[in-house]
Amino acid sequence: MAVQGKGAVRTWLDWLSPEQGAGDAIHLSGEQNIENTNQTAPEEGVFVLRKFIGKQVGVTRPLLVVFSLLLLSAVLFRVSSRWNSTQLSTSRLNLHIEWDPQFLYDNIIWSYLDDLNDAEEQMNEAWSTSDQSVRIAFQKHFAPSLNDGQAPTEDPLATINDHVSKMRECEFPFDSSAKVQSDFLQHLQLLLSICRTVTLRLEELKSTGTWEKFNGGQLSFPVREDADSNSYRGDTFSISGSMEAKGFLSALGMVGSERRESVDAQTAEELVELLLAEDKHSVCNMEARYYFERFLQPFGDQDVLKATPSTAEHQIPYNGKPFRTGALAQAAAQVFRQSESNYRWIHKLHKIAGNWTPNGLLEASRQQEEENLYNFQQRLRIKRGQMRMLLKKGIQYGDLEMIALFLL
Repeated sequence: MAVQGKGAVRTWLDWLSPEQGAGDAIHLSGEQNIENTNQTAPEEGVFVLRKFIGKQVGVTRPLLVVFSLLLLSAVLFRVSSRWNSTQLSTSRLNLHIEWDPQFLYDNIIWSYLDDLNDAEEQMNEAWSTSDQSVRIAFQKHFAPSLNDGQAPTEDPLATINDHVSKMRECEFPFDSSAKVQSDFLQHLQLLLSICRTVTLRLEELKSTGTWEKFNGGQLSFPVREDADSNSYRGDTFSISGSMEAKGFLSALGMVGSERRESVDAQTAEELVELLLAEDKHSVCNMEARYYFERFLQPFGDQDVLKATPSTAEHQIPYNGKPFRTGALAQAAAQVFRQSESNYRWIHKLHKIAGNWTPNGLLEASRQQEEENLYNFQQRLRIKRGQMRMLLKKGIQYGDLEMIALFLL
């Protein structure tokens, strides 16, 4: 017989006295004497059973019966409550286990989408605040092209913004396979990396200074036939200040030099800016690689380029087309080979400091400007070569693979 709530005791008492009517209740009294007993009831807190099945009875036996039944009822009620509580807790636990992964994924997706929105906004702001020379340089070095003669597109970010907009309209495939969910997250990371790298490249071009020389203009430091002559010293160097080799190395985070001669400070600072531009370009290349490898992270924590299978690909959520991850990783590996060792950088700086003369400084500036231009052109040449390889593999000119490649 089920025991439910407050009716548990009453139910068991009804079972004990089936002839008892609704009006035959158990009375509470503290003053009445009980027959057939020598025990006097206390004034408060004692149950007295007046009648039991139509006649007066002694108190001892009925009380024991009643108390036993009350105790049994309480035990059964406790067990029943505990069983119901266990069922409720189990139900809640199962509900938690069932919905917690979706809740977790939901938070991850919203976090990614927030990051993507911020990255796209920063990218478009960086483009809108760039002057014409920076935009031309960006389209030449960081937008897909096969040669210098190609006319620049009106808006090189249009394709990226279109992909981001379509991605925002997609819902996470909770009911799909783990592969489909993984593809969704990987593509989200790809777009995030692309937007961040566009901003990185635009800010790099802005900070490096004027870009006429990268767009077909003349170098700032033309070659002089009389490199060993001081006849042009008065025209080239100002008298406003000077810099020793020690100060030059210090400006680049180094110490020590054998030469004590001072040269014009303004020209030395221009050389420092050229060297810092090269260093910044190298750092930005490594940062672009970092963003790219974040996209490849599912394939390994170390050396993800080698860990990525050549046939690896993921499905783009909003159009169903495959993104050729493996082919892009192979092309990127060729681009990343163009890097300068730290030792070569240190060796070059000490070589400049060792020839710390007005003529030596001017020659070093000219060489550095040529080297900066060569670094950009060489990297562009490699990317165009890899673009031709991707075209042969069936990847189209305007696909995201090409956009990602040229941002490296």
